[in-house]
Amino acid sequence: MSHVILFVDDEPEVLGLLRRAFPAQDGYEALGASHGDEALRILADRRIDLLVTDQRMPRMTGVELIERARRLQPDLCAILLT
Repeated sequence: MSHVILFVDDEPEVLGLLRRAFPAQDGYEALGASHGDEALRILADRRIDLLVTDQRMPRMTGVELIERARRLQPDLCAILLT
């Protein structure tokens, strides 16, 4: 069973780098979202083991995203990148 990690960053290069760091062959399913609203849609549809989000993004900060994400998945583990 793979661990599902959701990476959220508004910079495509950073998002791609983070996703490539956790390949499927190592037991990870790395998902990506370019903003908080997209991440919340993913979190509403499926179980996520770890949320890794940038703090400084347009529309919603990383802290705001984590707060809202935990309403959907209360025991969600999260890492905030600054």
